[in-house]
Amino acid sequence: MHYNLDLQFNSQSLVACMTEHPSIGGRAWPTVILADDLHEFAFALWSNSTPGFLCRWWMSNKTQAGRGASTVTSVPGFSTLYVRRLSTNQHQAAREAFDALAQERFLPFDQINEDTARAELDRRLLVDVLGLSPDLCVAGGPM
Repeated sequence: MHYNLDLQFNSQSLVACMTEHPSIGGRAWPTVILADDLHEFAFALWSNSTPGFLCRWWMSNKTQAGRGASTVTSVPGFSTLYVRRLSTNQHQAAREAFDALAQERFLPFDQINEDTARAELDRRLLVDVLGLSPDLCVAGGPM
């Protein structure tokens, strides 16, 4: 799992990503290590969901136009889904959602309102994993 520290809001579409094989992150995409590997799927879904993206935007240093920079030491203070509180069934639902969406193309943050793939990610996370009302994710609804 890697986390984007230098997010360009008008061109980049992911806050967090996972690789198929273990890899070492870099300066802009450092590695994130969670207590349980299964937690990575829920964390990746949250980070790339509309609420997760908005939290990332809100907590970013926006001194450069169109860019949200952060440091490795600031990331633990970002608002995020508390994945340790999810049940085994919720983690399994997150894994299934991640697998189903892994090949989708997401649009950059500035096109979030047009992004059908992200809308599906939001529905899977909020409804299937977290058990919230499907009404949150209807077309033209709150999300």
